[in-house]
Amino acid sequence: MSHNILIVEDNENNRSLLEDILSLLGYEITVATDGQEGVALARRLMPDLILMDIQMPFMDGLTAGRILKGDPATSGLKIIALTSFAIPGDQEKFMAAGFDGYLSNPINTRELPGQIKQWLEGEECSTKHLTLINRISALTKLSSASPNKRDKYVHEIISA
Repeated sequence: MSHNILIVEDNENNRSLLEDILSLLGYEITVATDGQEGVALARRLMPDLILMDIQMPFMDGLTAGRILKGDPATSGLKIIALTSFAIPGDQEKFMAAGFDGYLSNPINTRELPGQIKQWLEGEECSTKHLTLINRISALTKLSSASPNKRDKYVHEIISA
């Protein structure tokens, strides 16, 4: 059985890249170009996974994700944040809003298939493992941060 993935992305290049890669991997793809359309399609299609851009016109991805997670009919949908915001703290903000994962642009096309498979088929342990990988990646970007800030992230990584 093929999994259905909803891509909610206003940038045509990013949307096409995701659609092309995931279609070649055998996934059924539906696309939306803004948060409003994404919410409507998610409610109608109940996809196995939603890749949700955060910064979009009309309704941003954070708002769309909160609407879907706040509705009992769609609260169980897996929603992954797509963002160009690669600054410390953003991942935690998205996870606190109910997102199930986080991808930053530019998307690593070599890692994407494994990440999608983990989100679709993985257990809670795999999601936690992916969160740990993302935190370690964020930590490496903090080389110029204060020692206290680095210590905070090290503690989060150990606690994950």
